[in-house]
Amino acid sequence: MEELAEASHESPKKKNNSIRYAIDLMIKLVIQDLKYAPDRFKTYEFLKHFDSSHDQTYYPSMSIYSHDEESNFMQFLIIIKLLNFFCKNPKVSQESSQGDGTIPINLNKIISNLDLLIPYNPFVILKSLKLINSMAFKNSMEIRRQMKHLKMFELRDKLIIQHLTNVSEILLHYGGNQIEMEDLHQLGCDGKRFLLKSVSEFSYDVLAAKTEFKESRCPQIICLTLLYYL
Repeated sequence: MEELAEASHESPKKKNNSIRYAIDLMIKLVIQDLKYAPDRFKTYEFLKHFDSSHDQTYYPSMSIYSHDEESNFMQFLIIIKLLNFFCKNPKVSQESSQGDGTIPINLNKIISNLDLLIPYNPFVILKSLKLINSMAFKNSMEIRRQMKHLKMFELRDKLIIQHLTNVSEILLHYGGNQIEMEDLHQLGCDGKRFLLKSVSEFSYDVLAAKTEFKESRCPQIICLTLLYYL
């Protein structure tokens, strides 16, 4: 009986390990898929159509999410892990990109269509614009020219404005009071403060000249954040 009890006690841990290994394998497959030509790239269609809401038995913590978040749980997981991987490994060699720049093309397709793949998420926005910056900094002039051709820098500017808009909502909501985290459980206990601190990580020199930057009151948002929260 004791052996059975021990076996039943270990089962959830083994099951969690199996799920983690399966997810890691899936991410490796996604990264490999990014190397294929755009017409053979399958991950985007998978992210767009897969419904993970029926998999709650495998992810008990999903019960805290809304229906939209539940049905896109796998998409969240894959996209966040994918962004994390390329933020840590932003350099794209021509060999890994089959010599024709397929990785930037396929990554751009995912990032530029986030609104079609997952519910709006401020951390995915922040991670995406950090990835574009890292790729521009770490790669060759040829890759940067390709990123410019793909309008990834225009996308980055748009994401920065979205990010600052997210920050402004936090500032307006708390009005100078101490930031509390309990209503943002799915983003982590320090989520909002992390978003606020990230404002100081970017250069706004080029973007500041654009009309959208001024119309979105981005200079005021940056100043308020730097003055009161950093």
